[in-house]
Amino acid sequence: MPESVPTMVSRAFSGLIPGVFVVLVALIINGVGVVASDSFPEMIYALVQAPLQGIIGHPFAIILVAGLNGLLWWFGIHPTVINSMLYPILYANADKNQALAELGELTTKTGSFGTVQMLDQFATIGGAGCTIGLAIAMLIVARSSRMKAMSKISFIPALFNINEPLIFGLPVIFNPLILIPLVIAPVVSVLIAYISMTVGFMPLFTGIQAPWATPFIFSGFLVGHWQGAVTQIVAVAASVLIFYPFVKALDSQYEKEEHHEIPDTL
Repeated sequence: MPESVPTMVSRAFSGLIPGVFVVLVALIINGVGVVASDSFPEMIYALVQAPLQGIIGHPFAIILVAGLNGLLWWFGIHPTVINSMLYPILYANADKNQALAELGELTTKTGSFGTVQMLDQFATIGGAGCTIGLAIAMLIVARSSRMKAMSKISFIPALFNINEPLIFGLPVIFNPLILIPLVIAPVVSVLIAYISMTVGFMPLFTGIQAPWATPFIFSGFLVGHWQGAVTQIVAVAASVLIFYPFVKALDSQYEKEEHHEIPDTL
């Protein structure tokens, strides 16, 4: 523009071209969405979210997520790296189950297994890796001073699904003896919940939710009635059995280290 035009005015006009371009592109995208599925958000839902809900709602998908939670923690990577991306879909699946339940059409064939309750109340009892089993096994077998101290420190937080004291204090991170149960225990816990639902013992999860820090049995009762609490007890018992031999071996190693029989390798 001519030099006589104030800078403030010329800058305003300079911004018109990209502004018009942005608005035009947005209108075109919105128009495509309206033609394809009434609106752009609905088109994104149909193309992206609906298929993802179907995939994550499948039992084997949530089993995979449960195992990955434990594996990531073993490497020192917090599971929220993947869980934060999945929560919107898990909540949507729970809402879908709620809608089906209100219509009286919620069954194992129509409903979704991959919901927020499956992740929070079964895949991560005691924390990612289903480490409530680790905490209880430590209380049972602890003979070394190190494990006795850690069991006292970590048990109460584990009841509220906080396992950082175990992850960093035992430690769990890069501990070769804990890798296998840390991956298998949450997978088995989700499988137990899945079987409980499939045989008709525990109802599929709906819109009723429990805070993630709610201790097991209480959280199971909230999301799945008394059947949910019983299923949680079975899942926790299974996780204790899975962790037990590995914890016993680790405790024996710690005892030897304390008696200077072998060097501290962990």
